[in-house]
Amino acid sequence: MTGTCRSPRSGTGPARRPRDAGAVAVELALITPALMMVIGLLVFGYRFWEARAAVQSAAGAAARAASLAPSPDAGAAAARRLALADLDTLGVPCVTSSVTSDTSALSNPAGRAGTVRVSVTCVVSMTDLVVPGAPGRLSVTRSATEPVDSFRERRP
Repeated sequence: MTGTCRSPRSGTGPARRPRDAGAVAVELALITPALMMVIGLLVFGYRFWEARAAVQSAAGAAARAASLAPSPDAGAAAARRLALADLDTLGVPCVTSSVTSDTSALSNPAGRAGTVRVSVTCVVSMTDLVVPGAPGRLSVTRSATEPVDSFRERRP
């Protein structure tokens, strides 16, 4: 008779281990949630890093634009306009955003040095990420300072 099954205890025939049946399914069930948590944390960290970099870029561009303006009011308006446009262009999903600027150095007379400071705040939503313990919203604030051209003509 060919193809007979022999007992694994007899030492002859194929060795089978009934204790290992389903071990891969159990391992997969234990590892999958941990792996998903690590992936979620990586996505959360990347989104936070990307938002910080974009807000810093927007603050720098806004400060440069404000430092070239002829008056403090024009500088503040240019900073706000450019920061919001930069955030929109970079695709940062801000729930709310604000731009504050100190352009008082633009009222200095020509020949006198000064700096312009712009702060940009963006609140980024993280609710679409399923990471336990992660905040639903994250506020990112960055500032930039630019020197004012001391020989440029200004209007008070």
